[in-house]
Amino acid sequence: MDFTTRPVVMGTHGMVSSTHYLASEAGNRALRRGGNVVDAGATMWFCMTVLKPHLVGVAGEVPILVYWADEGRVLSVNGQGPMPQGVSIDWFTEHGYMLIPEDGFLPAVVPGSFDAWLTLLDEYGTMSLAEVMEPAIGLAGEGFPVYPMLKQAIAGNAERYRAEWPASAKTYLPGGRVPEVGSVIRNPDWARTFEAVAEEERSRGWEVCRDRCCPGVFLPGARRRGDYRLHEEFQVPGCLWSGASRFIDSGGFRGVPGPDRGASHGELQGSGCLQM
Repeated sequence: MDFTTRPVVMGTHGMVSSTHYLASEAGNRALRRGGNVVDAGATMWFCMTVLKPHLVGVAGEVPILVYWADEGRVLSVNGQGPMPQGVSIDWFTEHGYMLIPEDGFLPAVVPGSFDAWLTLLDEYGTMSLAEVMEPAIGLAGEGFPVYPMLKQAIAGNAERYRAEWPASAKTYLPGGRVPEVGSVIRNPDWARTFEAVAEEERSRGWEVCRDRCCPGVFLPGARRRGDYRLHEEFQVPGCLWSGASRFIDSGGFRGVPGPDRGASHGELQGSGCLQM
C-alpha cells in the first residue's frame, strides 16, 4: 500500500463532513448525542452561517438531498428560494440598471435555506431546535479564531463595510481594522437572534429570525441602497418540498439529481456525454 499523509477516513458510528472543522465537530457531536443525519446536518449548517459568513447565510439558499439507507429512499428539499414578486426586467431598466448587481438585495431570492432546514427538522429531526442551535450560539457569542480565507474576505470588503454596511463593519472590523489570523471574532448580535429563535417551536424559527432582522437590519440596509425589497417579500416561506428523488444511471455514473432549480440534472447529462 502506498503511504499517504491523508488516509481514507473510516469509522463505525457515523460520519459528517463540512468545510470547517468546528462545524464538523459540532455535527459529529450531534450524532454522538443520539441525533440523526438531519439533526447533524442542520447543526453544521447553523455553525457554518457563523464560521463562513462570506459563503453561507441564513438569508441564502440551499438544495438538500437526504438518503435513508434502511429504506433506499432519497428525499429532495428545495431551499433555493423563489424569485421575489417585485422582480422584473422593466423594474431594473426603469431604475437605470443595465445589469443586475452582483450583491446586495437586488439579485437575491426570497430566503430559502433557513426555512428549508427548519422544515426538514420538523418532519424528520429528533433533537430540539435549542439542541441543534446550541453550538452555533456558542460560536457566535464566545467567538472563534479567524482563519486566512475569512481574513481575506473581510479585507476585500472592508471599505464597503465602512461605507454601506455599518452592522457588518461593527462585527468584522473590530476597532476599525481587519482582524488578524488567529484573533477571536465574535458576533453577539447573531448569538442573541439565534437564542430567540431557539426558544421557539421549530416551525416558527424563520418567522422569529425574520421579524428580528428585517426591521432593524435588512430593511434599513435595503432602503439605504435604493433596493425595492419590502417586508412582505420576507413573509413568503422560501422552502419547497421536491419530494422523493430516484437514482439515475448516466453513462456509467450513478447519481441522484438535486432539487428542480439545481444544476445536478445538467451535470448528470454532461457525465453521460463524456461517455459517448
